[in-house]
Amino acid sequence: MNISAIILAAGKSERMGTPKPLLTIGGSTFLNTIVRNLKRVGLKEIIVVLGYKAEEIRPHIPEGVRCVVNENYQRGQLSSLKVALNALSPDTDAFLMVLADYPMVSDATYRLIVDLLAKGTPIVLPKYKGKRGHPVGFSGVYISQLMNAPEDVGARFVIKKNIKSVVETPVEDEGVIVNINTREDYKKYILELRR
Repeated sequence: MNISAIILAAGKSERMGTPKPLLTIGGSTFLNTIVRNLKRVGLKEIIVVLGYKAEEIRPHIPEGVRCVVNENYQRGQLSSLKVALNALSPDTDAFLMVLADYPMVSDATYRLIVDLLAKGTPIVLPKYKGKRGHPVGFSGVYISQLMNAPEDVGARFVIKKNIKSVVETPVEDEGVIVNINTREDYKKYILELRR
């Protein structure tokens, strides 16, 4: 089964004040950390969507990762996802939607989601202590629905529409709910890592 990963890294990082994909954690950028963990799972196709400050971030994209640019990134996350879906290999059976500001997701969590998709699970949502998190895994059958979903609602539109097909899978990985949005978030989790 061909399973790909899409990393959404096009946002303005307004609350952070600097591009989040280039922030470092454990000696590696957010982007490199995410790509490294995805590669450990054996994913062959990884696509990064850039937008804001694309030319500043592009030189830092790891080898073997495809890059696409969303010129209309201001329209939101789903607009970036649509750009990546258009770039997916035609033989893609399923994909992970990964957010660039969730760098603490473990390779074990990625592997769990990939394994569930490989077994035919339609939509996979990880949950930590009852809270839904990221990344989300989608079967390729939802690509057309995502392409046609309203951009102001986002991928949630497709999840709600197909709620009976969603499998919420518990994980012991707090990283699935750790969204690093502000400098305060960043300092807090960097300190925790050092401990």
